[in-house]
Amino acid sequence: MLQDGIKNAIQAVGYSAEVAELIDTDALLDDNGALDRHKLQEAITSTARKYNIARKGRALQPNPQQGAYGSPQRQPDAGFRAAFAPRSR
Repeated sequence: MLQDGIKNAIQAVGYSAEVAELIDTDALLDDNGALDRHKLQEAITSTARKYNIARKGRALQPNPQQGAYGSPQRQPDAGFRAAFAPRSR
């Protein structure tokens, strides 16, 4: 359960869950044995710097106002294509 909480926190910050394997989980506990969020944030930052790990980028979202959705591309007519086609010998 502790490992799941650490992985969720790492993914919420934008890093891959595999970063959790590089962090010493025993050092993240407070005196009562609970997860210390401040220590976790410091461990994530220092591990990312140490191993030169970049945050995952956000996935691109399509913009419905750009492009033609649902309408096919208009094909140029045969005469236009013939005008710019290579010459046949």
